[in-house]
Amino acid sequence: MLALLQQATPTVSNPLDGISDGGLLEMLLGMLTSSFGGEGMFGVLVGGATLFAFYLAGEGDLAAPTVLLVLAGAFLWPVLPGAYAGFARSLLIFGLASGFIAIGRRYVLDPGAR
Repeated sequence: MLALLQQATPTVSNPLDGISDGGLLEMLLGMLTSSFGGEGMFGVLVGGATLFAFYLAGEGDLAAPTVLLVLAGAFLWPVLPGAYAGFARSLLIFGLASGFIAIGRRYVLDPGAR
């Protein structure tokens, strides 16, 4: 009778059960990316915030944030689980775009200044 009662009672799954299987990173990234509308949008927001912070810290120079975003995106692409590789691609694309803007500002838009 006790065994039958235990089978009939529903078990509540613990959201932290995946930690023991090595799913801590997937659990944390899943919560973060779902709150921002997907891993691509989360990557754009993190990349934009990083670019803006380092742009202000570098007094208007795009070199430091560009290098940081390109290296971080290239490093995270193979490290992150497959479902979250879009985050790393977004960082990489954001960094490459800011690099092209920096090259354009330095050599095309104002070539005589430097």
